[in-house]
Amino acid sequence: MLQKPPDQQVQKSEIEPKPKTVIIKKPCCKPIVWLGLGVAISMFLFGAWVLYQNYSKPAEETVVLPTPEPIVVNETANWNTYTNSVHGYSLKYPPQAELVDLDGVNIPEESRFLKIFSSDDIYATVMVTSVFRKNETLRAYVERTLINIDPKRSEINEFFIDNHHALTVSNTAAVNNKIFLQYLTYIEKDDDVIIQVQPEDMVKGENEHIKKVYDQILSTFKFLE
Repeated sequence: MLQKPPDQQVQKSEIEPKPKTVIIKKPCCKPIVWLGLGVAISMFLFGAWVLYQNYSKPAEETVVLPTPEPIVVNETANWNTYTNSVHGYSLKYPPQAELVDLDGVNIPEESRFLKIFSSDDIYATVMVTSVFRKNETLRAYVERTLINIDPKRSEINEFFIDNHHALTVSNTAAVNNKIFLQYLTYIEKDDDVIIQVQPEDMVKGENEHIKKVYDQILSTFKFLE
């Protein structure tokens, strides 16, 4: 078997093509990193600016305005004044009202039984009563002497008028399909004298305005020094 000379083998190997090396380039991520870093820095700077704005401003003071006091109108300021020097008390009554002595003396300023009225309404009758109470309390005396009114079915309120013990009896009565409202106020002058103040009986829904005037008269009641 014939063999090729060695030089021929070398030459053949030299002419054989060399395998190519393929270089694959990886995509570069640097732009994304820089973009994210820029966003983070921007958010940090914005947050720092917001904090600076909030803390650099002077704190706003909260001003609390005082609540305005309600205006109280004294509706009795221009009323007439009645003074009873004999029995030691005074009160005010509306300018349109009249006074009449029911005691027969015809001197209202000394009357033991006074009526305060207008053409249509009786605002109050004021009766001075000498009593013998046997050490009874004002309430016990009233409950014992009430006429046509059951104290157990009535509302009784105790209070003070001009530093004197007082008591009001409120009662309702049904007559001929009408509801009548009754009010009686007893004012204790001393152990022997009680002053009773009473408006006319009122019909519910008709002449209840009398109660307002009656209460205003009571609010002006005073004992003389």
